[in-house]
Amino acid sequence: MVHKEGPWGGTGGTPFDTKAAQQILGFEVWYDDCVTGIRFKYQQDDEIKWSKVFGSTSGGRHDKVQTTNTITGIHGTESTEVVQSLSFVTSAGTYGPYGSKHGNPFDATGVIVGFFGRSSEQLDAIGVWIDP
Repeated sequence: MVHKEGPWGGTGGTPFDTKAAQQILGFEVWYDDCVTGIRFKYQQDDEIKWSKVFGSTSGGRHDKVQTTNTITGIHGTESTEVVQSLSFVTSAGTYGPYGSKHGNPFDATGVIVGFFGRSSEQLDAIGVWIDP
């Protein structure tokens, strides 16, 4: 049964929830010393679309990943205010870390089918929808 794990990070910002999708097909992330923004490419009801950006595109570094490989986990680090770093694990390997690996570590494993959390000018918190 699909369930939520997390969120990790701070309590500021506005809540967001992509809900569970059929498949996550990619992500785009902006970062510096922390993750400043993220958005997801997903398939739902035979339609492929990008989510809005959660956080901002103000980070000095940027990466865009599109994949047909299943995302099987995430791990990263959190502070009491933001998501400091984030990595995505797929059957083809790991993407990241994006951000600074300072702070308390977190991880979640399982088929990731959605994301939720809080965002403002940065990614304040992130959690995942997992389909075990």
